[in-house]
Amino acid sequence: ENYINNNKFILSTGNSIELFGKSIDGKAALNIFDYDSLLIDKRIVGDYINDEIIGFQNRGSKIVNNNNPLFDNEIGVQYKNFYGTYLLGPLLVRNPRFSKKFIVELIKSKNSKFKLKKFDLKLDKEAYVSYINTYITK
Repeated sequence: ENYINNNKFILSTGNSIELFGKSIDGKAALNIFDYDSLLIDKRIVGDYINDEIIGFQNRGSKIVNNNNPLFDNEIGVQYKNFYGTYLLGPLLVRNPRFSKKFIVELIKSKNSKFKLKKFDLKLDKEAYVSYINTYITK
């Protein structure tokens, strides 16, 4: 909790996000954030897509009472520099906008005077579009 409150970076993926909430299906968790994780009737396996992010998920639970959503209330949590999501890899590779934001914020947290050279995400964006066109829009 101190690590998070001191703006250190954490990227939590998959079911590990559940550990940071109040409870996991009624059993105590770390209680760092106000959300709970509840079991759901069906297992969710497959791609998750919205306007901000794409990723693969394999879960049998959902987040409820989430006051700090990342992507949406059930899929992720973002508070200070904590980024938690049920989505699995390749999260950073498939999402160039999110990757750039995350990397830039991480670097600037280490040295606020750091001058970031402009870097091109052209190939990353092409991979993103190719993935969407190949697997999603059919």
